[in-house]
Amino acid sequence: MFEFPMFTDLIEAKKPAAKKPAAKKPAAKKPKASASMAKQEAKDNKDATHRATVNEAHLALTLHKMHGAADNESIKQAREALKASAAKLRPAEVKEQMGRAEAMAHTYLAHAKQIGFTGKIREVHYTAKTGPGRPSGMDISAADHPADVLVRWHSHKEGGIRGSDKHQRTLWHGISAKSNQGNAGAERIANRGTTHAGKRVGLSGINRHYDTASADFTKKHKIGHLGIGARKAHIRGAGLKDTADAIGRQAISGVRDTYVKHMMRMSGPKGKRHDDIRDHILKDYFRVGNEAVQQLPFVVLSGHGSKARKKNEPMASHHFQAKIYNPDTTRHAKIVRHASHFTFHNSGGSGVDIHAHGPGYEDGVHVVRLQVKANSQKLASPLKIVGTEGSLRARGERAVRDWEPVFAALDGTKPAKAAKPAKAAKPAKAAKPAKAAKKGKK
Repeated sequence: MFEFPMFTDLIEAKKPAAKKPAAKKPAAKKPKASASMAKQEAKDNKDATHRATVNEAHLALTLHKMHGAADNESIKQAREALKASAAKLRPAEVKEQMGRAEAMAHTYLAHAKQIGFTGKIREVHYTAKTGPGRPSGMDISAADHPADVLVRWHSHKEGGIRGSDKHQRTLWHGISAKSNQGNAGAERIANRGTTHAGKRVGLSGINRHYDTASADFTKKHKIGHLGIGARKAHIRGAGLKDTADAIGRQAISGVRDTYVKHMMRMSGPKGKRHDDIRDHILKDYFRVGNEAVQQLPFVVLSGHGSKARKKNEPMASHHFQAKIYNPDTTRHAKIVRHASHFTFHNSGGSGVDIHAHGPGYEDGVHVVRLQVKANSQKLASPLKIVGTEGSLRARGERAVRDWEPVFAALDGTKPAKAAKPAKAAKPAKAAKPAKAAKKGKK
């Protein structure tokens, strides 16, 4: 473990010269406030990336240390990534992410035993940046598999696990790490480029609005020849960020509208490509069912909490803890699999709500929320689609429905709650006082 570097926050109060322009031109306060908000937004995005890196890297290093696995190049990269990102965060943030990672490691090890892994871990690889293909020797790209940490076990009760019958069993197992602010809230499940999503559904012109706006903007400001990084730096350094963001937001909304209209045509009476849509949602957003995941199974490991639990202290929601699940068996995936059709709805400036419709939920259930956004600076960076789990609320309902009876009916089994014949004994007891009343009348 390395020592975190000591650093002090930069204080901008030592710039008295900034007060004069503000006093002369009160109207200039708006751009300054807007620029300040833009800077804060950019900082927040960077901080979120650094927090995720600390969590993922420390998870890999913790599993590596707990089982005494051999060092490899990715473990060295994990140490470097952890050190670099930790230097960008406050010590309290680093401590929080590391505490969650350690809780996540213990939860994963307990789960691994439950699904048949035995012995010690042979190898641990940090794959958040590179993907699991190279260390596993499998033909898997980083874009097709969400594993942030890759583990190779010594043995398994059945010789290994597999994602489908056509694939051989494997001792490799992937972990998709999530670090949340609390126990509740939607899980982030996807982060894919819009170009990829467009190709998957036959929409080659998905980025047309954004590409046109970007080309016009860069031509006007003579920065079209610059690369993404240099273009981003120029926009922010030359005071063009507010203008670029305003134009970019409108263009991104156009990209969202193009996607929604196309998906509704696919799902409409003329399209009826419900199986293609189902395949798109499961493989591209829930990351289940595709070839890469079937070849190399993975679990989602989600950590939360802000404090370590003291000895003999009862567990509370603020303590470091973690939960684990197989995305292939979640309620969301189950609803999508059984759905007869899907509808897509605009949400906010660039959001998309996907609802699944099927037996028992004909009016539609919210299964996925998408957000179209720029990777970094609007009109300089490419676009991506960030997906989170839907609320599972039926349209028009505020509360989340009890889906177990619906699932039981879909699976052809009786709901567990239906087996309550004990109440039938009550009428027999009620019959006795009825007879007594008749005798009283006579």
